[in-house]
Amino acid sequence: MGKNSQLATEFLDMVADAVFLRDLTGVIAYWNRGAESVYGWSAGEAEGQCSHELLQTEFPKSRAVVEGEALETGAWRGTLWQRRRDGTRILVESRWSLRRDARGKPSGMLEINTDITTRHDAEIRQQLRLDVGELLATAADWPAVEQALPRIVGEKAGATTAALWDVSRGEEPAPGRLPWVAEASGCPGAPNPVA
Repeated sequence: MGKNSQLATEFLDMVADAVFLRDLTGVIAYWNRGAESVYGWSAGEAEGQCSHELLQTEFPKSRAVVEGEALETGAWRGTLWQRRRDGTRILVESRWSLRRDARGKPSGMLEINTDITTRHDAEIRQQLRLDVGELLATAADWPAVEQALPRIVGEKAGATTAALWDVSRGEEPAPGRLPWVAEASGCPGAPNPVA
């Protein structure tokens, strides 16, 4: 490895984002320390694997369309759902840059991924609070809240369930009962929350 290449690798290992280089079939040739931290696989475990299979990547469009855009324009940017080694599903902001060989032919892709799951979940929770607050402020009675609430929660649950319930602390509500909504509602006919 040349001095410049070694220096570049050292700099890439200083980056907290997941940075990896893959060939056009998706096989990982380089995996930085940030990728080890974000995903949980060491470089030795990840290199030689197909990135999209290893990370169980869910694309916003088909993989072929996304890769076609990257090949045509030289870059792609978007969000991807992926999985860590422990099975945790994460949302990443992904930036791809096409790598070309000495003859100018596409030879691989540099992929830089930033885990935005926490930010995304916070945005979903905040929007849910606003939507539920608006519902509670405008509903005539508790039955109206009970009728509209599944739609509001369902829309947000489609984005991410973890953003709605802190299942890691066992706070998932019993089926058909959302005590925190009843407590905050002040609506006529609202059930008394269980203490």
